[in-house]
Amino acid sequence: MSAPCNPLIAVDVGNSAVKCGQYSKPFSQQTPLSLEQLAPNTVLQLPPNLQGFAHWLEQLPPHPHDWRISSVQRDFQKELHRQIARSRPDDQITVLTPDHFPMRFDVERPDTVGTDRLAAACAVNRVRDQTKPAIVIDAGTATTIDLIDCQGVYQGGVILSGPQITSAALSDHADLLPRVVFSSTTETTPIIGKNTHDAIESGLFWGAIGAIKQVLENYQKQHSDSALLFLSGGNAPRFHSELRTATYVPHLVLAGIFLSHVG
Repeated sequence: MSAPCNPLIAVDVGNSAVKCGQYSKPFSQQTPLSLEQLAPNTVLQLPPNLQGFAHWLEQLPPHPHDWRISSVQRDFQKELHRQIARSRPDDQITVLTPDHFPMRFDVERPDTVGTDRLAAACAVNRVRDQTKPAIVIDAGTATTIDLIDCQGVYQGGVILSGPQITSAALSDHADLLPRVVFSSTTETTPIIGKNTHDAIESGLFWGAIGAIKQVLENYQKQHSDSALLFLSGGNAPRFHSELRTATYVPHLVLAGIFLSHVG
């Protein structure tokens, strides 16, 4: 199958941010690709209200573009779609479903799995050592841990609340606890906090790391083959300090959206 010739804009509509990745060079499905080649040329990150998106649309070249959208937030997606259609009526807009990804799924309802998870899995499946399974850790608003087996079949995974959600829940349900902003610092987080803020910060970080490591340990107990680890998402730079064996990929979901475009 020949690759589409229009430039691609891959869009990852998340719960706390919207990312638009521009791709200009098409590849065929058979072309060997590295993680570097799957990286977008440029990335625009927007807040949920899409501030700045209309101006960015005006700066795009006038020739038609193909938009591929993975979305886990329907309201953001609808507004994004509306702005694109109004500003660029000749562009092609596709909202992704599991059928758009070139891989197999062994789960009960593929249509209920977030396309962000499937996109990340698709990208990892394309670049992994084909003799080994892979585990994808996407550390965003939610932390997801997904498995691709040796045959390249998506097997499902684990969904955990991310540190930001946990912080909000603590503040909302415990009267005297403040809402702590989970920062992107890469400095080591002390285990023992000397004040309430630092104690919560420690719980957010080490609780998330502990949960991820426990899932990985349980997998290892049940399987003789060691899985390759890939890490992405907004919290990934901070988590990477404790998940050093994982390959950190900044825009894994955008890479998988790009592969859905290749066919």
